[in-house]
This record gives sequence, structure tokens and C-alpha cells, in this order.
Amino acid sequence: MESRKFLNILIPVLALGFFVLNTPNVFAYSVGTHAFLTKEIADFYSKNFANKKINAELAQYLIDGSR
Repeated sequence: MESRKFLNILIPVLALGFFVLNTPNVFAYSVGTHAFLTKEIADFYSKNFANKKINAELAQYLIDGSR
């Protein structure tokens, strides 16, 4: 019975360890990702707050700053 409890704990731990250690490359830290996210945020803000839109020149400055 104790060996069954041990296996019930060991198998999920090994599976989690496999997935944590076997991760593919992540591109979230690339420069293009932050520039794209900043552009999308500026567009979203301008669309949802029509009385306080971000003009194209300011949006470009924000995008450049995020790079």
C-alpha cells in the first residue's frame, strides 16, 4: 500500500519535471515582441478611449521606446 502512495506522488513529480526541463525556445524577450505588444496596446487604448486617443506620432515614439 505504501508503494502505491509513493508512485502516486512520484509519477506526477517526474512528469512535471520532464515538462519543466524540456521547454522549447521562447521568443517573449525578443525586441519585436515588445514593439508589437506596444502597438497593440496603443491601438486598443485609442479604440476604447475615443476622447483620449493616442496619435500616430506618439504611438511611434512609444513603440520605439519599447525596443
